[in-house]
Amino acid sequence: MFRFETADSTNTKAISLARAGEAEAVVIARRQTGGRGRLGRRFESPEGGLYLSVLTSRLAPGEQIYALTPAAALAVRRSILRTFGLSCQIKYPNDLILEGGKVCGILCESLTLPDRFCAVIGVGVNICSDVVLTEEEPAPEYPPGSLKDFCEKAKAPSALQELEETLIEELNALIDRFAAGGTLDEAEYRTYCINCPETIIQF
Repeated sequence: MFRFETADSTNTKAISLARAGEAEAVVIARRQTGGRGRLGRRFESPEGGLYLSVLTSRLAPGEQIYALTPAAALAVRRSILRTFGLSCQIKYPNDLILEGGKVCGILCESLTLPDRFCAVIGVGVNICSDVVLTEEEPAPEYPPGSLKDFCEKAKAPSALQELEETLIEELNALIDRFAAGGTLDEAEYRTYCINCPETIIQF
């Protein structure tokens, strides 16, 4: 496990570790100065959130990789439910929504190295903080939200550590399942997705 007080992006750190020879790793930062989202969006992530990336070399390129983001959304949803008792909805393909506010973003990436294929699952959860966009953009459909606004437990000093442990457990279970040939539970995903497309796994 690699911990940083400040990182540009935990996904960027994880990719650098993969290029340096790491096959499996967890990267955690207390804050991010150059977080990355879909479509190249950049943002700052202040202290008070969980910013975590899991690097794995156990998955193969193909359909599974396209299923990784929605499967990760389910894993994060379960983690928040287990830790805080809060039931989030999923906004396809990679956001978690609670009471109209975005409380989590997910970014999955992959890279092919000479000796192996690597995947990175990046997660940012707003526990006691709100993401600050660093670029001017139109007002988002779902403004940033924070778990602390809906759960007293999220304000506790132990909240971040508890969610971290549960999330790592859920993501490792996801990787184990995919490595054994499993894939996304589409029925479960459709249950919680508020804008589910007809085809979830898109190539």
